Amino acid sequence: VIDDPRSDLIQQLLEYKKFKDAANALEEHAAEWQERYPRLTDERPKSGKDPSEDLIKEVELWDLVSALARVVKRKEVEEQSSITYDDTPISTYVELIGTRVRAEQRVAFSSFFEGEKLRSRIIGIFLAILELLRHHQFRAEQPVEYSEIWVMPPLTADVAAGEGEVNHESSVLETGVEEVVLPTELEPEAEPSSDETDLED
Repeated sequence: VIDDPRSDLIQQLLEYKKFKDAANALEEHAAEWQERYPRLTDERPKSGKDPSEDLIKEVELWDLVSALARVVKRKEVEEQSSITYDDTPISTYVELIGTRVRAEQRVAFSSFFEGEKLRSRIIGIFLAILELLRHHQFRAEQPVEYSEIWVMPPLTADVAAGEGEVNHESSVLETGVEEVVLPTELEPEAEPSSDETDLED
């Protein structure tokens, strides 16, 4: 049987189309979500919750998803006929992004993806940005809806709020983009056994 070289090209085109279609779907879902659940204003009742506990502050999750979709739609994403797996740990992306933002002070969200054509790397970078925002290491601001998102270093209060969590999270992110393990609740300390109680007496 002679392999038709066109079949590989067709497979690549199909993968590329699926990735583009996924980007379009993400952007549509983001727009629908924002219409269905409009941004909360400062007039909403105070819940008494510490603002530092918010998942993502100035920029909402769907703003980031929409921004990622726009980046993907503009890029020519390369995919071979066989799936390319990026085994770069998410923690590596976290460190690289953190170093860059602290050095430049203000970085455009889209610039993190410049030169990236493998979708596995694009997803890895995006997940790293979400993790950093989740732990309040960075602030993300969007001056105008659907405009560029800017990532900046944390405020001092944010650093204090997130201190002690980041190292724990990094220790469970030593995997590629196919698996991201989030921290679970700490298990309660075991009750001392009866033998240990007798020894103390």
